[in-house]
Amino acid sequence: MTPRSLVPSILLVDDHPSNLLALEAVLEPLGMHLVRASSGKEALTHLLREEFAAIVLDVQMPDMDGFEVAALIRRRERTKEVPIIFISAIHRDDSYQAKGYAHGALDYLPKPFSPDVLRAKVSALADLWRRGEVNRMREAMQFERERVELVARERRAQTEATRSASVLDVVVGRSPIGIAVVDADLRCERINVPFAAARSGAPAEAPLGLPLAEILPEGADTVLLAERVRQVFATGEPLLNVEVGWQADRRALASCYPVCVEGRVERVALMVVEATRERAED
Repeated sequence: MTPRSLVPSILLVDDHPSNLLALEAVLEPLGMHLVRASSGKEALTHLLREEFAAIVLDVQMPDMDGFEVAALIRRRERTKEVPIIFISAIHRDDSYQAKGYAHGALDYLPKPFSPDVLRAKVSALADLWRRGEVNRMREAMQFERERVELVARERRAQTEATRSASVLDVVVGRSPIGIAVVDADLRCERINVPFAAARSGAPAEAPLGLPLAEILPEGADTVLLAERVRQVFATGEPLLNVEVGWQADRRALASCYPVCVEGRVERVALMVVEATRERAED
């Protein structure tokens, strides 16, 4: 937040150079950035290039008077909230002042005006602009801090996820116990050979991406076990040694372990150990 960034700019609009010099002399003690415009067209050009805390606008100008300039300023999204102070030497009656307010003027000063009054009004508007600018800067800084923190968290989460995935690859690939890793949609991401072999007639490597219920051996408890896995995703608590039954009187013990990243269950590792397999006597 640099000092220059909090110096408000004031746009002075008058078609007479002597009047512009007089306005500068009145407002110079405030230490603001004063910008001259000798016509309405020039004023609108400045407003496209720079942000202003206030506009001091002469009403009586050739080609485009102050009311027309104010109407164009109010139509632009970027400038519609800029405060306008009208100054007029000839339009002094209430009807013109009402017209000025109808065109979005914050104030209407007839000439001759008090330099102290104009300075006080412009100073008050500049203070309001500074407060708004400070708040915008604070919000921008807070947004940037939150953005940096979010990026750092995402990187940490990605690193942790990569590390967890590497560990899982080793564990799943080398374990003699049947292991499957499923995502939140209960689709299998990793299946080792013992798990694939547990399915009757299954190939050595079962296809990935299938729903868990299609990977498990068929049996009375197949759907129930899939629901148990869903429960681990919901609670984050492991389930140990759940007895399940397959067809052909096969029994197994299943355990479900949550795999968490940044405190959230991202995957569940399902381990299945065959307990008994009763075969019919010849």
